Amino acid sequence: MGHSSAEKAASHERIVVIAARRFREGGFEAVSIADIMAEAGLTHGGFYKHFQSRDALVSEAVVRSFLAGKARLEQLMRTTDSSGLEAFLEVYLSQQHLADPGAGCPVAALAADASRSPVAQEAFGTGFEKYADWVAAMLEGPSQGRRARAASIICTIAGTVAVARSLRNPALAGGMLDATRRMVLSVEAGPSDVG
Repeated sequence: MGHSSAEKAASHERIVVIAARRFREGGFEAVSIADIMAEAGLTHGGFYKHFQSRDALVSEAVVRSFLAGKARLEQLMRTTDSSGLEAFLEVYLSQQHLADPGAGCPVAALAADASRSPVAQEAFGTGFEKYADWVAAMLEGPSQGRRARAASIICTIAGTVAVARSLRNPALAGGMLDATRRMVLSVEAGPSDVG
């Protein structure tokens, strides 16, 4: 790769990383290409040297959001005293995740936007399925139905985070996070272990 090709690849990467964060923070429609390019230190006109269209950037940014969100959650999980599903829920349903949508899970941040964008739906669906496989590996019990249980858990906790982010009452938001964590752990423990 020549010097200019390496620079172009680095610029492309920077644009995608910025777009992934900014879209999770504000949604697809609230963030302009001009804003993303300015933050990347590039001109708006240079956008089409990297992407055929805005849709192409949205698609790449959604893919990157899943990768970055998962990496961030894994990093935080290593800082807990818990493991597996318990560690995942601890960091997902935390004030830290609540306060930083740009670095967090794209399901909580982008599901509503993706549902209105056919281009984003494809990338979102692929990312969600991989995400569900990752969470399914944390679950115990028979492998049959694990992916569906994982998908249900993701939807439950992402919904909790999305609603909690929209509340002005921090006590209610914190209570929702704690109650959802306890509920998911209780359901996963099964009826014999719930006391």
